[in-house]
Amino acid sequence: INEQNDFALDRAGNLQVLEGAAAVSDVCRNAVQDQLGEMLYAMAEGMPTAATVFNNYNPSQFEAAARGIIMSVPGVREIESFTVRREGEILRYAAVINLATAEQVTVNG
Repeated sequence: INEQNDFALDRAGNLQVLEGAAAVSDVCRNAVQDQLGEMLYAMAEGMPTAATVFNNYNPSQFEAAARGIIMSVPGVREIESFTVRREGEILRYAAVINLATAEQVTVNG
């Protein structure tokens, strides 16, 4: 998935498949984007963005929910740091994540 949330193709026109740290990082970013109640077969899963950002801005609740979701991703060992900031009407976050492979990735959203 690219920055526009579209499937990405490689140079040969095939669906791009990530591996290793890049794959775990991408899954973490996508997991935080999944909204509570939007997944047809997992309605009770996802980020409670409506409750923590849209209806009632509460960055500590957003952070707690995001940390829980990121920690559920296979290959994540720990979250070293997590920051949340508001830029006008946009919520931004950055998570520094330590992986089970001893690698470290930063996920921004």
